[in-house]
Amino acid sequence: MITYYTPKTVSEKARFWPAIAAIIIVFALSSSTPKGLQRPFTTGFAQYLGKISYALYLVHGPVCRSLGYWSVIKIWEYTGRTTTAGYIGGVLGGGVLVFATVFWVSDIFWRIVDVGCVKLARWVESICLVKTDGPSEKIVN
Repeated sequence: MITYYTPKTVSEKARFWPAIAAIIIVFALSSSTPKGLQRPFTTGFAQYLGKISYALYLVHGPVCRSLGYWSVIKIWEYTGRTTTAGYIGGVLGGGVLVFATVFWVSDIFWRIVDVGCVKLARWVESICLVKTDGPSEKIVN
């Protein structure tokens, strides 16, 4: 077992090797060429997911807990949940509905709230910073 090789000073032994693996993966990806290991992360869809990732994080919980539970129960009213097919149909149908809704609401949140906050922060930054035309240090002989 690999846990045998975990240093004794590590308090959370279950997290040591996944952390090492994460470091190796990030190093391998950053050392790769854009046409190599980085290719899946440079697609348009991956870039879009990166933009809405925070909105996805914020939105998925409330949507899953509200629409998710409700939609599965409503679909079960039609399919029934006593059979395996009806049960799975309700869960999959609710899952598809929640998946689409989470992406839609996340996109709206990103466009309205996240982009708006970035614009506001840049405006505040432009007010607070002193603009200079060149280097601020003067050389005195």
